[in-house]
Amino acid sequence: MEIGFARRKTSRTTLLTDRFSVNRKAEPDSELWRQTNVMAQKQKGFSLTIVVLKLGDIFVPQMRGLARIARNYTGGRMRTMVQQNILLPWIKNEHLPALHAELKSVGLGTAGALRLSDITRCPGSDTCQIAVPKSRGLTSAIGELFINGLAADMDMKDLHIKISGCTNSGGQHHIGNIGFFGTYRKVNGHEVPHYQLLIGGDIREGFAKFGQAIAAIPAKRTPDVVKHLITLYKIEKQGEERFVETMDRLVKARLKGEVEPFRLLPPFEEAPELYYEWEEHSEFKAEVGQGECAA
Repeated sequence: MEIGFARRKTSRTTLLTDRFSVNRKAEPDSELWRQTNVMAQKQKGFSLTIVVLKLGDIFVPQMRGLARIARNYTGGRMRTMVQQNILLPWIKNEHLPALHAELKSVGLGTAGALRLSDITRCPGSDTCQIAVPKSRGLTSAIGELFINGLAADMDMKDLHIKISGCTNSGGQHHIGNIGFFGTYRKVNGHEVPHYQLLIGGDIREGFAKFGQAIAAIPAKRTPDVVKHLITLYKIEKQGEERFVETMDRLVKARLKGEVEPFRLLPPFEEAPELYYEWEEHSEFKAEVGQGECAA
């Protein structure tokens, strides 16, 4: 989907000359942003840039700022992406430092596009009647790993996490290298939100493979499973193997054994918080209605 914004009468060249320096010095974090968010366009001298949207959200002030930026740099053109980000095409290469500074000024200069930390997810039960858990809450919890424990891995290539609140795959869990979809189980007499773990989904140009269902994991243990799988990959990978290649080699039975300890919960009285939903402080109750997927 392409979004277009009307251009002002002032020429794009004038705006860039008057307001931005094409020779602007790159900021300290600009190089990482260029490595992860910028791709060469087929047309010589131009680049495509990806604007990362945390949780797929963009707020009114940010959207107004992005519209202004698009007018100045792309002639008002931008595209939405299936990864829930926004693509800005036709960026002149010499304008990239200034563009990054402008995006940062409206809170949209995050690096890591299409890397491990850029998680695709649907809204889950926050807005959808047929979803079971709050997939946005899980996404935030996994994001905390990139501050505590996985900071060095957040920009890992060829490893993507995708999360859906139900089986409908609004978050594309079936093609995630690590995929989750929401469900629930009864544990020790209590309803507990769970996520069905899928491993090995993959999509590249001309190729697609669905992930294998491995096990249902309690919602509060799911970030631990992500951390364990990434650690397992770093230990077991051979040469330049991608994550999906390593997981395929380990086979399903091995993977089920690796995540089995994370399926267990202590008695409710010992740790009731492990039975709760993310961002909730009371006992979980599964409530599934009828209706279309919110994604």
